[in-house]
Amino acid sequence: MNRSARILFTAAIALAAALGDSCSCGNRCAGVSCATGEACDPADGQCKCGGAQGSGNGTGGVVCGSGEKCDPNLQACVSSLCDAVSCSNGNGCDPADGKCKCGGVVCAPDELCDQSTHDCQGTAACAGVLCPGGTSCDPLDGLCKCGVSVCDGGEICADAGCVADPCFGVFCPGSLDGGGGNSCFGGLCHCGGPDGPICDTGQSCATASKSCQPSELCQGVSCEPGAICGPADGLCHCGGVSGPVCGGGATCVLYGLDAGPPLPADAGLPDGGIVGRCLGGNLCAGVACPEGESCDPTSGACLCGATSGSSGFACGPGQICESLPGWSGPGCLTPCDPYAQPPFQNVPSCPKADGGAPDAAAPEACYLEPDASVVICERSGPGTDGAPCGIQSDCAPGFGCFPPPADAGTSALQCWAFCDSFDGGIHTCLGFGRQCVGEAEIAQDGGLVQVGACFPASQP
Repeated sequence: MNRSARILFTAAIALAAALGDSCSCGNRCAGVSCATGEACDPADGQCKCGGAQGSGNGTGGVVCGSGEKCDPNLQACVSSLCDAVSCSNGNGCDPADGKCKCGGVVCAPDELCDQSTHDCQGTAACAGVLCPGGTSCDPLDGLCKCGVSVCDGGEICADAGCVADPCFGVFCPGSLDGGGGNSCFGGLCHCGGPDGPICDTGQSCATASKSCQPSELCQGVSCEPGAICGPADGLCHCGGVSGPVCGGGATCVLYGLDAGPPLPADAGLPDGGIVGRCLGGNLCAGVACPEGESCDPTSGACLCGATSGSSGFACGPGQICESLPGWSGPGCLTPCDPYAQPPFQNVPSCPKADGGAPDAAAPEACYLEPDASVVICERSGPGTDGAPCGIQSDCAPGFGCFPPPADAGTSALQCWAFCDSFDGGIHTCLGFGRQCVGEAEIAQDGGLVQVGACFPASQP
């Protein structure tokens, strides 16, 4: 190669080297998108955390490892293992491994984490349990206790002890505004609250003003002895505002320990109560019986199941007369609260004696009636989550027989747990992977009972 050729060859090599150097200085971060808090390092095109301050890039930073993320405030890699973890029973998530722990220890599923000592203690028996006023849930057994005792039905917790509820069985007349402000406190009916006045016969309660107002319907009305004017209808009721209206020549007669003859066995009132009966003439004249009951012409009493072939029986206070699927006739059904039983409370409000099926030894639980009009006590069955059912009582306590969601791929009825958190209620689905879907809202005992079903989360 001559001298001119060598000079050209050397120049070509120098030009290629210069072009190569210019390519190595290109923008390696072009098109690179980094996570929050990270920036791209132009030296290698990698997203890094904690780069040079004020440089706007990842120069000098580090690449976060698996299970880490860049904290934009600390400009350091921190654990991300707890981002999607939700702990319960007082536990907290450990960022080192993403597990729910109590003081560094994983508690058993049925244990609670004591927030003061950070130790695993007791059980989760009180999860979802709401106790009546004055009582609290014992974490050892999940029972609502007054001090150390569980109060019986008809008792309340007062002064750290169980005492007879003075309002048990007390009926208070309604209010002028329909607000239900006339309620029992300490055994007496007070208008508008415990500090409100006690309304006299022929008066109604004005809830907003906490005052007793004369009933216009009772002005000028004179009732026979034993009967009083009902402020809601202006009629003379025998024995009280909820008693029968005597007509057809019948006379009002009071029964009870302190008034007239002994209390009839079928009166359906507690010992010491007074009941009025219309005797003589047409005993059923003016008697309005609850739905499902009929008046017995021999006594003037409203009976359940009274037909041409049966004498019927009297329902207790607060019970309703109705026939359920699979029953041969009507029975006295007891309204109840589906959340006053397991798993929300360990002391259920059922069983209760029942006129149509007097075997009170049979276990009962609270269920939503098939037509979604009331929740009542029925004999309980074995069915739990997803078990097939035909009627409510095929399911275990705390579970109802519900139609499946529209996209479930089946039309068969199934047992699912009760809940009311679909509309702001406090009784949530206790099982994992469940969501509360509303089924009914029922007016009962002066309030609303929301009933929902805990369907699998994949079936909204």
